[in-house]
Amino acid sequence: MAKKPFRAASTFSVAPWRDDRWRALAKQRLGEKAPEDLPFVSLEVMSLRLKMIEGMPAEIKVPALGQLHQEKAKSDLLDEYWRGWYEHFHQIVLEPRERTFEWHVRNGLNLNLQTASLYILISTFLVPSVRHWWLVAPSCIWTLLLLAESFYAYLHFTDRWQTLSEQLRYLAEGSA
Repeated sequence: MAKKPFRAASTFSVAPWRDDRWRALAKQRLGEKAPEDLPFVSLEVMSLRLKMIEGMPAEIKVPALGQLHQEKAKSDLLDEYWRGWYEHFHQIVLEPRERTFEWHVRNGLNLNLQTASLYILISTFLVPSVRHWWLVAPSCIWTLLLLAESFYAYLHFTDRWQTLSEQLRYLAEGSA
């Protein structure tokens, strides 16, 4: 699978790291490390403000344009910082550090059963004595579970909106 090309945070019209609740909790959690929380200047807002500036007199127009471009650049930079923090918490939520003994046992059994089921299904094509329904049926179920879990994990990892509520819960626990 090819890696998606980099897209600057400012190119997203809507982004989870711009959520007011998330930012408030992230600022509490990060303390002094938190980036400045300025409203994002979107391309639509920028074009509207440029149209407003076009009608101004020349002596006001030049400083207003300079200020608008500075504001946009600062907004884009801060938005990229917030995106980085969102990605950081996204990874924490997806891969929690505290794993119990029960998690290791359940994960190990699940992985072993799924691997064995794939082995049995592949063997049914090569070994005729393995072609019994009591071997194939459970193998199909475990293989379908493997595919469903893999698809869910892929969606959870690639869709940044999937973890917003979990991040809010994580950040609220840490700041309480």
